[in-house]
Amino acid sequence: MAKHRLPGLTLISLVAYAATSALAQTPESPLRVGDRFVYQVGPVTDTQEIIEIRDREIVVRSSGFGDITQSRSIIGGWSWSGGSLGQKQSEAVDPSAQSLVPLEVGKTVNTFGQMTFIRNQPDYFRKKCTVVSKGPATVPAGTFDVYLIACELVYLGGRILNRTYYYAPELDYYASFSLTAKFDLIEYKKAVP
Repeated sequence: MAKHRLPGLTLISLVAYAATSALAQTPESPLRVGDRFVYQVGPVTDTQEIIEIRDREIVVRSSGFGDITQSRSIIGGWSWSGGSLGQKQSEAVDPSAQSLVPLEVGKTVNTFGQMTFIRNQPDYFRKKCTVVSKGPATVPAGTFDVYLIACELVYLGGRILNRTYYYAPELDYYASFSLTAKFDLIEYKKAVP
């Protein structure tokens, strides 16, 4: 039986754009090294290429963020440094957190974690992610059947950050996602098996 996994999430940046990665349930076209995804983020494009797939992580080379190492779990953490922003940031969550995979509408997972900007103190949060719906989503790269996943991070002191992901099994990646800015897929190329 195949293991089914979903992505880790990314980050918030200086220009309010981010990068992300995915591995999920019963993908129609599994994520492979060499897969390339280009997102429109306001006036900026962010090209993301899968450069390594590990047992529990994937590594994405992003034109905006450099190399991003992410957990295969939507609840899992990530870290990045470099890229055109020249910054470093990481998010760590409880490694025992339950996975959202297999994806089912209505499924919710709760966990906790910390966000760290390099050279700064960690910022602690509670994280709740829910598979809200399943249906079509249209972006410049086309129309895809997606799972809409909504995550809410509540930080100490009450600050709330909402993240939304439109995961497309056909791509084994995201058709769109929103952090502090919206990323829409404008083109993609899947690597030849």
